Amino acid sequence: MRKLVRTLLSGMLICVTLCGCGGGDISAKSETYIEKTVFDDLNKFNVTSDTLNNGKWDKKISNTKSGDNISPELTWEAVEGADRYVVIMIDGAWLHMDVFTTETSLAEGAIKRGSRGDQYVGPYPPSGTTHTYSVFVFALKNEMGKTPLFFDGGGNSIDLIYQKLNVDIDGNEGNVIAYGRLDGNYTNKD
Repeated sequence: MRKLVRTLLSGMLICVTLCGCGGGDISAKSETYIEKTVFDDLNKFNVTSDTLNNGKWDKKISNTKSGDNISPELTWEAVEGADRYVVIMIDGAWLHMDVFTTETSLAEGAIKRGSRGDQYVGPYPPSGTTHTYSVFVFALKNEMGKTPLFFDGGGNSIDLIYQKLNVDIDGNEGNVIAYGRLDGNYTNKD
């Protein structure tokens, strides 16, 4: 019996080591990885991307010498009761994308640097470093209030962004009904 338990535990440890912490997580989290959020207990849905491979974002999405600064392809499950979705890409406290949409996918390169709710600037960590870029897709019941999200700037946190999204345009709380998350690393080799 002990041998069976040891074998099972060893197998689980190998799986966690090779595959990350389960559920499609990245295996090597950088110092900018967002460990916990105030909304962890919300309903969750799946988010996928063809521009994320083995826990690493393709260099074409980066805003570096070797990148093209094109937004990643993203697809997520439809959420019952959702009127719209907000897509956020954040590097710890730095907001790289905010997209407001009624669709359940974004084509690669669809989002450029633009006005509120349609903005993207690719990863650009300091040369020689790796940062974790997390995509959060929030399903909203209604339009959010007019509070700015401070695009392409520090001083953000995913918890603060969630709090802003959770209040609708009429001032009602409880606007976020579910979320999806996708994490990937980008290493700047330039």
